[in-house]
Parts: sequence; structure tokens; C-alpha cells
Amino acid sequence: MRLFYRFLLIVPWLILVFVGCVPPNNTPVETATLPPPTPSHNLEFGDGSDLLDRVLERGVLRVGVRVWPDSALAAPVFRGASNAATGGALTGFEVDIAQKLAQQLGLELELVEANPAFLLTGAWQNQWDIALGAITPFDQPLLSAQQPIFYSKSYGYLPMGMLVAQDNTDISGLVDLANKRLAVINHSAYQAILAPRNLPLTVQGQPLSIPLPPETEQVAVSSLSLAIERLGQVDEIVEANQENQHLDALFGPTPMLEQAISSGWAVKFAPHAVTVGYQPVSVAVVSQDGLKVDRLLQEINRVLAQMDQDSDLLAIYLTWYDQDFSRVP
Repeated sequence: MRLFYRFLLIVPWLILVFVGCVPPNNTPVETATLPPPTPSHNLEFGDGSDLLDRVLERGVLRVGVRVWPDSALAAPVFRGASNAATGGALTGFEVDIAQKLAQQLGLELELVEANPAFLLTGAWQNQWDIALGAITPFDQPLLSAQQPIFYSKSYGYLPMGMLVAQDNTDISGLVDLANKRLAVINHSAYQAILAPRNLPLTVQGQPLSIPLPPETEQVAVSSLSLAIERLGQVDEIVEANQENQHLDALFGPTPMLEQAISSGWAVKFAPHAVTVGYQPVSVAVVSQDGLKVDRLLQEINRVLAQMDQDSDLLAIYLTWYDQDFSRVP
């Protein structure tokens, strides 16, 4: 009998412990935190003048990422299905890159869903320490830049291509875009690559500008899936509403466009625009509160080089794209 009474006393305590461990439902998942693993080598504090010192003091690497709405196309970062396994957490190619960076630096990882409009301007307002978002390390500041952005070595070279409707016979390449409507991802490097400038954009001294016929009309889109659906469609409502106007072609990352074709969308690559160039992608860093970023970039470059040497970078590319884009073919 005494054992029975002891059991009755313990049961409420067990219930409280169990309930306390259950996470609340419908909790927004805007950040993801991982425990710090063993760093590849011990990082030492400096004199406090570099952003790395602040990150080490915090013990957390905050990574701003662009979250795409196109999970069906295995976007670089997207929100997983909301279920018991993922809880709607962020996942994708660049999430794996961020996890590896934090792991090798011996830091916890915090993923911050960044406003795409801010990523390329440098106006980060101290919301994250580094950024991953298919960011191209241009030698020249972009027209939208508000603060200098510093870049790591490139960790990938993504081929760029152009989609058209499957029954399109008018567009075989970029030269055929005169008086056509070309969709390009809003707040992206692709806009800069296609935008006319007095001086061409370069990366490490190599030109990275793609000329278009001057009569080409560029249409900024936020979703590749919706843009693909509009390819070749006839306008159904007033011309003033660009969200519903037809598109003649779509310029963007070839790996995602290939997935659209293999998924059964009625689209194809323009015959002479399957690959029209390669987009280098890098980690971006912005100075905060006057702190330098030299040592932080040095450590990021060291980790990226180690990932390449150990084939970790290759494994991540094969996981998400079934191809190695860690170097130009």
C-alpha cells in the first residue's frame, strides 16, 4: 500500500515534467540553433578590433539567409514541410554550408531569415554577422549598396540559363529578346548581371555582365515557380498588373531551372542559352560598429578551403544538386 501511495505522489511530478518538455504548437520558426561542436582548431581572441572577437564572445554565428518560396525546386534555402520531424525549419544547400562553417569555427549556429532587399545593400543593421544568399563577389559596389560588403573566396560557380515555353520557336538565345519580357529574380545578383552600366561588372577582374538587346523589358519576380507558370501565357487581365502579365523568358540559376523541366512543367531551355555564364557565390560580411572583418574572413576562407580539401563541399553539392558546382567546369 505504501508503494501505491508513493506512486500517486510521483505521477503528478512526471506529468509536469512531460508537459514542460512539449513545445507549443504553431510556434513561428525564424531561427535555427545548433549546439557547438569541436572546432577544427582553437580560435583565439584578438584585441577586440575585429568582428570575429565579438562573434567568439557571443559563441554564436548569426547567418543571414535568403529563404526562397520554391521548395519544389530545391532552392538554396527554403522552409521544410511543417511536421513533427522538421517543424518547418529552414533547410537546403546553403543551410548545410552555414552548419559546416559554424561547426568548424566551434560556434552555435543561428539562421536568420533576411529580407532579400537588404542582403545586397549591406544595410544589415547588425541583425546577422555573415550572409549566404547566392551572393556574387563583385569587384564594384552595386548601385543599391549602402555599406561596403566584403567577400570570402567563392564556394561555388552556379551556371546560369534561360527558360522559355516548350512550344516557343521565337527565342533561341539572348539576342532574340528585343521587345520581349524577360523575368529575373528580384533583389538578386542576376539583376546586376543583366543591368546596363557604364562600366561592366567584374569578379576578380573577370567580366560578369551579360548584354541584352536594349528593347528587352525586364520583369522582377519573387517566385520562380509562379514565373515559370506564366511563361508563354496570354495576358488575362489589364496590362498594368505585372503580376499577371505573360512572360517570354526567365533568366536564373540553371540547376533550379533544370528541376522545373524534369518536374514536368511545359518549359525548355532556349537552345543557345542553356548555360550563358557562371555565377560565383561567396560568403558576405559587413563591418559593424567600426569593427574590421579581416580575421573573420580569414577564418571563413580557411574553413571553406578545408571543406574543399576534405570533399565536404562536394558532398553538399551532390546532396542537393547531384552535380559538383564547387569549381567552374
